[in-house]
Parts: sequence; structure tokens; C-alpha cells
Amino acid sequence: MAERESSTTVSIYARFFRGEREAVAELAALHRTGLVLFINGYVRNLDVAEDLASDAFATLLIKRPKMKNETHFKTYLFSMGKNAALSYLRKNKRVPLEQESISEGETPESALVREERRRAVVAAIGKMKGEYRDVLLLRFYEELSVDDIAKILRKNKKQVYNLLQRAKSTLKEILEKENIVYEAD
Repeated sequence: MAERESSTTVSIYARFFRGEREAVAELAALHRTGLVLFINGYVRNLDVAEDLASDAFATLLIKRPKMKNETHFKTYLFSMGKNAALSYLRKNKRVPLEQESISEGETPESALVREERRRAVVAAIGKMKGEYRDVLLLRFYEELSVDDIAKILRKNKKQVYNLLQRAKSTLKEILEKENIVYEAD
């Protein structure tokens, strides 16, 4: 599915950069949820995160930057989201995540267990310090490469690998303290 989404994104933003302004709505439909969750990790207010994500797409519409591929688009979008969140926090002197449904062939009981585990993981990630939270969200929820994460977080690849390792260890410790079994790579 990620490959299909990637090729869809490539074709949509190619149309957008050729001048089809309505294509930004399609890009927003594909990437809005991930961006909102990422921003929410900073601002810890879903309404504010949604507003900042909307602002990021509005900025995209106005600036129309030229990009080589879908990866550059996502990196650019999430960098804009991070910058908007940090700007919001500076202005407001302030320092949760959520979603999912029953898959085909899944029993309601197993869906409930899966959803409870997911919520526990999301809550545990929300308890983590900013860099750990960000690197986990970008890598496992947004499925970005280490190179792209390095650009967004303004770190080198080795620092990102180290952050990922420490973040996964910290997440495992938090979950173990809460007696939650969750397998993650």
C-alpha cells in the first residue's frame, strides 16, 4: 500500500506543480492525518495541530516549491509542520495521539485488544521526550527513511540511528512498566 500511495502522491503533486490547485486537496487527504499526529506530538492539542497542518498545506499552495519526488515532498511537508509547531510553542510558551477500525476477517475482540495496545503505545510515545517521540513517529507511523528523518530533525544519519535505538528501548521500558506486551521492530 505504501508503494501505491507513493506513486499516487507523485502523480498528484506533479499535477499540483503544473498548476492544478485542486490537487493540494488530494495531497492533504493523503498526508494530513500523519502530519496532524506529528504536530500534535509537539503542541499536545489536537485542534491546534489540525490548524497548523492546514496552515502547512496553505503555505504549500502559496509557495508551490519544486520537488524531485514524493520523499522530498513528505520531508518538506513535515519540516514545515515541525517549524510551525515550534513557532506556535514559542509564541504561546507551552510545551496525546489517536485512531483505527476493525480489519476484514478480524473478530471484534481481537480488534479491541489491538486497539487497546495501540492506544497504550501511543500514550507511551506521548510520555517520551521530544526527540524520541519524533523519531518513532516519523520512522514507524510515517515510514520515512533515516535520511529524510535526519533532514527533518536536522541531525546526521548516525544520530538518527542512535535516537531510534534509544527511543525503542525507552518505549519498551515504559510498556513493560505498564505490563503491556507490544512487538515492534
